[in-house]
Amino acid sequence: MSTSSPLDVRRIQTLGLRSHAWMRVELPQLASQSPREIHVSDLPNGDIVGIVRQVGRLGDLVETAWPAVFLISERFHEVLRVTGITGWTVRPVVVEAADAANDHDLYLLRIDGRCGLVIEPPNSIDSYLNGAEWDGSEMFLAASQDAILVARRCADIIRCARLRNAAVRPAGLKPIEAGTVRADAWDRIRPGQVAGSPDAARGDRRGEPSAGLPTSDGARGE
Repeated sequence: MSTSSPLDVRRIQTLGLRSHAWMRVELPQLASQSPREIHVSDLPNGDIVGIVRQVGRLGDLVETAWPAVFLISERFHEVLRVTGITGWTVRPVVVEAADAANDHDLYLLRIDGRCGLVIEPPNSIDSYLNGAEWDGSEMFLAASQDAILVARRCADIIRCARLRNAAVRPAGLKPIEAGTVRADAWDRIRPGQVAGSPDAARGDRRGEPSAGLPTSDGARGE
C-alpha cells in the first residue's frame, strides 16, 4: 500500500553502498539486461544464480555488476517487510561457492515504485522532479534514471536499522515549480543510465521508524 502523503522532493535520498570493499555477487543469467529491465521486466523462471566475484564481508546490501541493482540480506528483507515500506519486491538468489553467502538468504531487490522524469536543464547544475507524478511508493525509480530513490520515512528506517554496507544519501533534487524549468528542457533530458553501469559503458541501450525494527548489535555498515 502506498502512502498518501505528498512527496517532499528535497528530502528524497538514493540507496547505495557505503563501500565497494565488501563481497560482490554477479548474476550471469541477467548479464544482458539493463538495470531497468532487471527491475521492471519479467525475469527467467527458476532460481537466480549468483557467483561471488569479489570475496569480502557479506553486507545487508550486496553489490552486483550494476550500480543500481543490489542483493539484500534476510535482515534487510525483514526491515522492509516489518516496517511496511512500499515499492519493492524480491527474488531469491542462490549463491554458488561462497561459504559466507551460503549461510545466509540473499534476495534480488526489485523496485516497482515509480515517479516522473528527473529534469536536468542544459547549462544548469540543478536537477528537478515533479512530485505530482510520484505513485506514492517509498522506494521508486524515476522515469529517466536508474538510481534507487527512497522517500524520507524509508531513508530514516534504513539509517535506524544500521544495515551493513547500506547507505542513503541526498539525491539533490529540487521540486518543479512555476518558472523553474523551461518547457524545452523536457526535450533535452540527459541519458537515464547510471554513470558506470554496463549499459552506459556500451552506450547501446536505450516520518519515523516503526516499533519492532529488526537490528543487530554492532552492525554499523562501516
